[in-house]
Amino acid sequence: MLDQKVFALYSVYLKTKTLKIESNQLIEEIVGLLVILGLFMIAFAREKNETPQISSIRLKAFFISFYINTVFLIASILFTFGLAFIYMTILYLVLPLSLYVISFRILVGIGSNKIDV
Repeated sequence: MLDQKVFALYSVYLKTKTLKIESNQLIEEIVGLLVILGLFMIAFAREKNETPQISSIRLKAFFISFYINTVFLIASILFTFGLAFIYMTILYLVLPLSLYVISFRILVGIGSNKIDV
C-alpha cells in the first residue's frame, strides 16, 4: 500500500542511483514529516495568556536549546563515526524543536511557581 514509486535525487541501497525513479516504502517519510510538523506546531503555539514574560521565556528557551544542541553536535562530531554519525544527524532533525519545547515547558513551570508563591 505504501510502497510507491518516487523520484530520488540520490539513493544508495545495493547500488548507487542518481536522478532515478525508485520504489520506496513511504512510511518513514510520512512519520518523519508528522513528527517534525507536530513539534513545530507545539513549539510555536500561543499560550492562552501570552504576555511579555512568556515572550522572554520563549527567547530563553530558544537559547538554552541552541546551546544544548550545539554541545551535542560538537560531541557527535568528535566521538561518533561511521553509521553512528548518520544516526546522530537523523536525531538532529527533531532535537532542536524537542529541546526547545522541553526547556520552554520547564521555564514556564518554574515561572508559574514563582508567581503562585
